[in-house]
Amino acid sequence: PVDRFFAGLQAVCPVWRVNWSLVDTPELFRPPELRRQPQAIDAARAGEQLWLRVERQTLRRLPGCGALVFGIRTYIEPLAEVAADPDVAQALAARVREMPPDMAAYKGIAPIRAPLLGYLDGRAAAGRPIEVSD
Repeated sequence: PVDRFFAGLQAVCPVWRVNWSLVDTPELFRPPELRRQPQAIDAARAGEQLWLRVERQTLRRLPGCGALVFGIRTYIEPLAEVAADPDVAQALAARVREMPPDMAAYKGIAPIRAPLLGYLDGRAAAGRPIEVSD
């Protein structure tokens, strides 16, 4: 399937995708052999212990020579900054909750899921008005 995809890629139609993960280091270069198990995090400090890593990946065929070019741009933001907006914190928590177990394991979220959700839920609730009953 990959070979067919590459063969069908036209110079006039580049493709792109966005990939995200949560990591415990702001380092840009993270080859698999240097990755470590995620450090233990706690719900109170997850915003200072984690970073949201987003990769925008592009693939295009060059006109003329027909070579394929893969480009990647990595963005890293502290989770505390990302989750400062209660709506963003709520949306990220929803994505983590709906993530299948195999994908959560692949992204390294499985071992930190509970404290991560505790942090995100707290940030989401922090921006909501408190309901007072009579």
